[in-house]
Amino acid sequence: MWGLEDSFIDSEDLVAKIQQLQAITLADPFKGWHGESTNFFQKIDFALSAIPKKYLDAAVALFANVVYLTDPILNEAWREISFLLEQDLGWDPKNGFDDAFILGIDNGGLVNDIGNLIGITGREDHDKNPGYDTVSNFIGKLSELVKSDFSDRSIIKDLITIQRKKFWLLFTDNVYSGGSAKSDLEKLNSIRKLLFSSSCHKPQENVPEIILCAQVITEQAMAELKDTIPSNLIYYGLKFDNRFRINSDSCALFHDHDTLLEVRDLCNWFGNTVFIDKLEPEFSARLEANRNKGGQKNYAFGWRDSGYSIVAKSNSPSNSPAIIHYTPINPIESEKGSVYYKPPFPRTESRISHVVSNDRAILTLLQSPEYKEKFNKFAE
Repeated sequence: MWGLEDSFIDSEDLVAKIQQLQAITLADPFKGWHGESTNFFQKIDFALSAIPKKYLDAAVALFANVVYLTDPILNEAWREISFLLEQDLGWDPKNGFDDAFILGIDNGGLVNDIGNLIGITGREDHDKNPGYDTVSNFIGKLSELVKSDFSDRSIIKDLITIQRKKFWLLFTDNVYSGGSAKSDLEKLNSIRKLLFSSSCHKPQENVPEIILCAQVITEQAMAELKDTIPSNLIYYGLKFDNRFRINSDSCALFHDHDTLLEVRDLCNWFGNTVFIDKLEPEFSARLEANRNKGGQKNYAFGWRDSGYSIVAKSNSPSNSPAIIHYTPINPIESEKGSVYYKPPFPRTESRISHVVSNDRAILTLLQSPEYKEKFNKFAE
């Protein structure tokens, strides 16, 4: 098989792992394949054609150890979160907006999608749900209120509704590195301070809890969030620790430690070849943003060096090793000549320009003495 030694194939159990991925992706095909063949062996063939011979063992081992999350698994993760919220907090999705103000991170349609899945009723009842959908939309409404000099009665009515909630639930499909979740949690906490001034409310008694609900979360993300939100206020359906992380000493995906080291060499070769030797201009903004956040220069292990070998049916996360998901524009030189690399799970990029939002600038303005006083009066 691909010229690999039988002893290596057997020691890493590669046939069984690839056959399992073949069966899973056949039953629930990866969306990034866009209707192409679902033959996973063929996907590996395409990828290997551009990889130097000395890295073939590592490449097959890495691709065989991808953790593929199907829609049924991910849907069950949301049902688990719903069960835990009901068990711990008494939150009933059938009356989901009675006690909770629900927002999504980045994706405005997430609240609707999850609501349909776990049966959150009343989403269109504006007297219960203002329908802001994301933290950024919420901040935008606060900005509109300020521009109206606090005369927009519809927004004031919405804020009164929001103040009466017991919980602010922040939904997100995945939290791999924790950066986006941390940012939105910090913003929500700032808003809560504005709307619940200690001079106007009895602390703890009336102030809602901010709760993060993540379909998928990682150990890296939990560490990133530890100073932002108590761990008991993070609800998740699936959690992956560092055993699934290629660049962690705790990685347990491979039977032989030498295989792990070879896989890391493979990832670094790809990173050096694609992101340093032949830097692609349209990806330079992401590389700069990654480096500014402490990520490795060659992006070998993905966004913020997460390195998780995880792929969801809907898309490959940028937090997986780049060789799993990135499609270079330039060809790669191999023993077969110049070959265009086609990853087994090509990613559809959700962010390209990496333009920074003005949310924090708006919040800084709202927290100025002039506006803070007006919010305090409003809160009374």
